[in-house]
Amino acid sequence: LDGDAHFASVHSVGFEAAEGVSLVARLRSLSERFVSVWGDVLQDNGRVQNEHGLMLGTKMKLWGGVEVLAYVDGYLHPAPTYRADKASQGWVGGANVRYALSRKWSMRFRYKLKAERQNVTGYDDLMEFAGTHRWGLQAHYESKSVNATMGADACMATWQTRPNSLGWMLSARVAWQVAEGLRLQGFAA
Repeated sequence: LDGDAHFASVHSVGFEAAEGVSLVARLRSLSERFVSVWGDVLQDNGRVQNEHGLMLGTKMKLWGGVEVLAYVDGYLHPAPTYRADKASQGWVGGANVRYALSRKWSMRFRYKLKAERQNVTGYDDLMEFAGTHRWGLQAHYESKSVNATMGADACMATWQTRPNSLGWMLSARVAWQVAEGLRLQGFAA
């Protein structure tokens, strides 16, 4: 509750469903005019206000060193936002899979999809679903003195009324502990 009696609440429940499998549900309700300088909540909006949503997630440790984190989050903005002149809704879903190849090597795959209703540029009162797909694949090496990560990332933006856009990037990050107190790091993309 803020000084003007605007309300925000977040309710979470989590439990260990089985050995290595945990589930979480988080319900949030952030009033349109709620103000919080130090508010910290998982939300879609840039500020802690004007949103109602439900997030469901899981973390699983599977056979052979495979770990999976996955979630889906649906939300509603009851009042206008930056990209929507009226009430809008959307959802975000994602998965992160990590596989330990050995003590030193691991692989990680990420995928995230976000879809939300936005204004159609140039047309008053029309809205469309805009989406973003993000993929990532990384190989990671870690020893006593060297950490290295090589990755490939791609992103595709989709709209109902205009062409899709696709981008990608390759990157590498290396850190070498040369001696006590001396560490060299590098990044390239």
